[in-house]
Amino acid sequence: IDRMRWDHEAASRIGQAAAQNDFVSHVDPVETNIVIFHLAADLAATTVQKDAEAAGILCFPFGPSAIRMVTHLDIQNDDVTRTCDFLAQWRPGQI
Repeated sequence: IDRMRWDHEAASRIGQAAAQNDFVSHVDPVETNIVIFHLAADLAATTVQKDAEAAGILCFPFGPSAIRMVTHLDIQNDDVTRTCDFLAQWRPGQI
């Protein structure tokens, strides 16, 4: 139960970081360990996915312009911090 609480808080942090990015149109309400955010304009989810993978972060397209991230037992605080930093600073074509 403690770990579930941590995962939910970590997901909230990730959602807040994504919401800071100008290329994110909105973040779905984060109620569990799942974060889904939608990209602005004509950005493809695969663009974020490839750049995130290059930065060592796994995520999944959730439709053509949305990304899904999940916190779980294998995710540590450093991973969350790195993910938040990536999301807050990511720009298309930057990586």
